[in-house]
Amino acid sequence: AAAAAAANMCGRSTSKVIAATGAEAVKLSRRAVGVCIETPQSPLCKLDGSVKELRCLGAWNTFATFPRRRPFATNVLLGLFTFPFADYTMQRIERWRSYRSEDSAEKRKGIGAVAGHGAARGAATCEFVLDVHRSLLFCAFGGVMAVMNWIVYMPVFARLCPGAMRFANQSWSQKVRDKPGQVDLAKQVLLDNAVYGPAIIFPCFYLLKAAVQERVSFLEGLGRYRDNIL
Repeated sequence: AAAAAAANMCGRSTSKVIAATGAEAVKLSRRAVGVCIETPQSPLCKLDGSVKELRCLGAWNTFATFPRRRPFATNVLLGLFTFPFADYTMQRIERWRSYRSEDSAEKRKGIGAVAGHGAARGAATCEFVLDVHRSLLFCAFGGVMAVMNWIVYMPVFARLCPGAMRFANQSWSQKVRDKPGQVDLAKQVLLDNAVYGPAIIFPCFYLLKAAVQERVSFLEGLGRYRDNIL
């Protein structure tokens, strides 16, 4: 029973489940691939007095269970990767649109009489150059937002709007009857859009943009945010 519970809480099948109590190691079961060992230094899964903490070993199992074992680190890594990747995609799209608009303007003006010269010029014009400082900006912004979102959405909103998470996980029939959950959800949406975004997200973005991409003072960055928001 302890072996089955250990395997289930690790989120995978196991080939060996070992309970290490002091110098003794007792094999509990063999099922598939990987090893689970109980160690006092690896607080992952808590079962009962006999099997308290588990550590999942093996390359694939370590990777597969990493988001479950390290949710905060997963959140930060996703922010560091997805934000610059999205910006890279937008840089490619912006360059392509710029090339199309330039090409259309030249065609309307009758420029590019020689076909070979026009093709060579078009290839040179369409060449994509990555804006490294802009990519670094969004990498830093993704990391900061991952940390800030974890702080704000987990402990802060959980205390200010305790029924929002419960409301989100309910069925539609339950949501219709859950009036306190509806109030907490509306409160969270209001706080998110009226307080968290204008007071934290946008200032952080302009401060990072001033420091990483534009290399100006923080006061200038906040001044540009004030001008744009007003």
